[in-house]
Amino acid sequence: MSVIRKMYTTEFKMKVVREILREEKTLSQIASEYATHANVISRWRDQALVALPGAFNDQAATDQAAKEAAWEKEREELYAEIGKLSTQLAWIKKNVATCLTRDERIQLIDRSKADLSLSVQAQLLGLNRSSLYYQPVPVLATWYIRSQNCHLRLLLFSICLVHET
Repeated sequence: MSVIRKMYTTEFKMKVVREILREEKTLSQIASEYATHANVISRWRDQALVALPGAFNDQAATDQAAKEAAWEKEREELYAEIGKLSTQLAWIKKNVATCLTRDERIQLIDRSKADLSLSVQAQLLGLNRSSLYYQPVPVLATWYIRSQNCHLRLLLFSICLVHET
């Protein structure tokens, strides 16, 4: 069985707190009148009393406005820096891909860099990530001899067939 939590509006809470601050009724009477628990009402009262000194203090409002202005300025500077870096990155990607050969770009990959993964480095350099892992296998001489031997056998077999007919 789940308990559904009651949600009270700010206006309702203010009305109840005003009633408590008048001190005409006890906390229990007010709780039963508004069909709420006394602990909830006392919590609202405590929150209102804590916030009350700030309501009359103009300094708090100006401090908050100054903090918001500083935050907004810093935010604008960070967005400008992000835009600048994005433009520079696009320019570098375009020029690296056109000016350097594929082998030169592969040599720019730093495999020991922990904070920049290989896939990100490959993307920045315009490389296919799977090509970084590919190691070409040299052709073995024994395989080449075996394949040539098979070709000779096939050639001899076809010659024999031609002579028999």
